[in-house]
Amino acid sequence: MTDDNPTEHFRPTNGRVFGILALVAAAAVALVAVIDREADVPLWVVGFAVLFGALAWTAMLRPGVALAGDTLVLRNMFTEATIPLAAIEDVAVRQFLVVRAGDKRYESPAIGRSRRQIKRSDAGSGIQASHQDTPYALFVEDRIRSRASDARDRLGIKPRSPEQAALADQAERRLAWPEIAMVSVAALAFVASILL
Repeated sequence: MTDDNPTEHFRPTNGRVFGILALVAAAAVALVAVIDREADVPLWVVGFAVLFGALAWTAMLRPGVALAGDTLVLRNMFTEATIPLAAIEDVAVRQFLVVRAGDKRYESPAIGRSRRQIKRSDAGSGIQASHQDTPYALFVEDRIRSRASDARDRLGIKPRSPEQAALADQAERRLAWPEIAMVSVAALAFVASILL
């Protein structure tokens, strides 16, 4: 990776505060159950707290978007996609980020705009907005679009060409096995706590 292609991590626009609060609440319930034996917290409540915390982590805190060299990385609940930037044909942020490369569509809930922001943006599409008025999500969209264009120019790849389609075939989507295992174990523990 060269200095021309720095790694950029984009702060998520959705769910971080609620995710942290949910994780803290789940941890508090589990701690009370373990530390304060007199509280007499039912086992199923502890099981539910653990499952709730695992789901809060995977749904609200794990998703992320990053530009790493000439690759776009989209981390979702249970998957991670890596897409060569030059393969990206289209990118748009509505309620969540959508990227199209070849015949595949990749999504990320980490970056999105509220319905209000979308309406305001659509209503003012003919008016030149100041940089301060631009939502962060649109900044991310522009950065991805710009870095994809730069990557195509560097590689001499024309949009919608056979070379771009071949590059799109190099995109990968992998399962996030640690998160899948964590939620599965938490779900099994919850079910077991109900049955006990």
